[in-house]
Amino acid sequence: MKKLVFLAAVFVSFIAQPAFSYDLPQGALTYGLTSIQNSADDPVYGGNLASTEFNICMSEAPSGGAASNCLSDESGKIRKEIDALMHQFYESITLPADAKIRYIDSVKTDLHKIDYLCKMFNIDSTGEMYIVYNNHIRNEIITCEISRLSVLRDSVTRALSDV
Repeated sequence: MKKLVFLAAVFVSFIAQPAFSYDLPQGALTYGLTSIQNSADDPVYGGNLASTEFNICMSEAPSGGAASNCLSDESGKIRKEIDALMHQFYESITLPADAKIRYIDSVKTDLHKIDYLCKMFNIDSTGEMYIVYNNHIRNEIITCEISRLSVLRDSVTRALSDV
């Protein structure tokens, strides 16, 4: 009986798939760096990857608290850029509405993955997990977010240019 139910489910999934499928640009739904396995390979955020304001802020930060503010501001800025890109993606006339919604939902899912990985597990930029929360880990968590958000932003930008 279990095999029959399984086969019926597989059959229905194959029949329903063509009715709802639309191919997005190749690689549009892959962002990388959203799992613990990849966290040790995070690129160092800064230099050419970062905004000019962030680089200036970090070079002028007199203390860890000021650096923390620079990191927080940059994280917020990247999230706003991703939101703006998603709005542009939604306004695109070259994709069907259902494809746009699926793509936007996938980006939102990755944003949740980034939050979960960095905040819930307290993963730092070296891939280590902190058991105890302290002020140092706050900067590490934000650095974890920024590294992944910048990869996500770049992927969304590429996907937007492909449509």
